[in-house]
Amino acid sequence: MVRGSFPGFDVLTSSTRLSLAGAGLLQTSAISSMINPSIYDKKFFSLSIIRYPASITSQSAGLVFPLRKGYGHFSINNISYGIFQGYNIDAESTGTYDSNDTRLISSYSQGLTLLPINIGLSLSYFNSNYERYNFNIISFAFGCHINLEKHKALIGLSAHQIGLSYGNAGINMHPKVALSTSKRLQYLPSSIYIDIINSRLKTEIFTGIITDINKKIKLFIGSSTMKRKHDLKNNLLRSLLGASGIGFSYTDNSFSVHYGLFFYGTGSLNNGIELSIKI
Repeated sequence: MVRGSFPGFDVLTSSTRLSLAGAGLLQTSAISSMINPSIYDKKFFSLSIIRYPASITSQSAGLVFPLRKGYGHFSINNISYGIFQGYNIDAESTGTYDSNDTRLISSYSQGLTLLPINIGLSLSYFNSNYERYNFNIISFAFGCHINLEKHKALIGLSAHQIGLSYGNAGINMHPKVALSTSKRLQYLPSSIYIDIINSRLKTEIFTGIITDINKKIKLFIGSSTMKRKHDLKNNLLRSLLGASGIGFSYTDNSFSVHYGLFFYGTGSLNNGIELSIKI
């Protein structure tokens, strides 16, 4: 059995998170693959498509809805890596094959009765196909956050990617713990997000800011300590933009549209669009 680590869990599936460069675990999203599951609220449906380099495409759909005393959530994501020509050890063609990942997530969040604290839990099923290799991952995440309403701030703690894999390509799971905060600034029409994500292998810090340009248009900007890995030190502009994101959203009554970009230190970029509808 082939066994190794798997970066597919870290692929951004929401263009909003894309433009925040991975920050915003305490920002409600119906389609983000990594989020503090205690943050779900309201009632809305979202669709997103993100295009990565090398013709890789991520497509997502998700729904947040009232359920009992809290909120339920369900989302589906598919990442297509394209169609490839297969060959055997004698360099003879074996035909074409496609590689893809599919992920299903179901979550529930609820506020505590006597305290300004929300708790949440999510369950994820992940299936990957790479020619003759196939594996499945069942994992869960849980989290909580406290609402400091007087300070217009949230502080959250969450654990992610806790589970097991099975199939003919076993995966080493690397659980992550995230300490997150968000705050609405007092003298600026902006909200800031800071997420410190730790795993056994590394610790990264993600920061983002969302600014109200006017009542309908918002500007999203984000970056992270991953900028160090993206800095190839051969181009000043690429060094500045590497591991950074930017985006805009337009909101009108019951719907919003968001477009986001994420820049690599190599000069390539991801771009995505997201549509959310209140229901």
